[in-house]
Amino acid sequence: MRLVKWAMPILALTLNACASVYDVRPQPVNTQVSVFNNGVESLRSKKVHEVEVGSSAPQMVQFDDLRFMVSFTNHGKNPVEFSPANVAVTLNGQVVPVLSYEAQLQDIENRLSYYGYRLSLFPGPGYIAPFYQSGVGYGGRFGFGFGNAGFDDGFNDRLDVQRAYNDLERLKRLGLKPKVVKPGETSAGEITLARRLPAGSVQYLSLDVTVDGEAHHFEFGYHSRR
Repeated sequence: MRLVKWAMPILALTLNACASVYDVRPQPVNTQVSVFNNGVESLRSKKVHEVEVGSSAPQMVQFDDLRFMVSFTNHGKNPVEFSPANVAVTLNGQVVPVLSYEAQLQDIENRLSYYGYRLSLFPGPGYIAPFYQSGVGYGGRFGFGFGNAGFDDGFNDRLDVQRAYNDLERLKRLGLKPKVVKPGETSAGEITLARRLPAGSVQYLSLDVTVDGEAHHFEFGYHSRR
């Protein structure tokens, strides 16, 4: 098990080196228009309400998380609730769930708690001193009987914790939170899909935003550079 855990970062680096790079190409339909935000092309659809959707990055690497920036502007007369639940996605014809803000927060909390951390009410996670160290840990060291002899996967553990911290910071900063949007207001944020970008030279993603009985359809293509 120790060897497997040590081998995983090396395997990940190898996979990243071999992974394909994709250009994300928005494909306007009907009366949609292309707009650019921070150098990233998005699609805007306007009916009674206005919805804008764009990939979080203009390029992606195979096995990257699929993320999109979504904004909703209420041009109606009544407040409207908007959240990731208003978004439905299909990738290459298969339905891909959109993760809720709460589900992502719970996933990060689970990852941190494995190493003895917890999420606090303060801006950053609070630390609980763990009574063990994962992997080899104290038990493994005592078992070897040579202090720090043998494999020490603490470096990998620290990487896992740092990734969780980074994901938490990103979620709090960009994540689309459930909100009641009043007339004239805009709700915007990033959604994350429950699947990473698979292999394939050309791939297609459809994204539908249904809000206040109004449907907005968006299409994106992923074209490999290799």
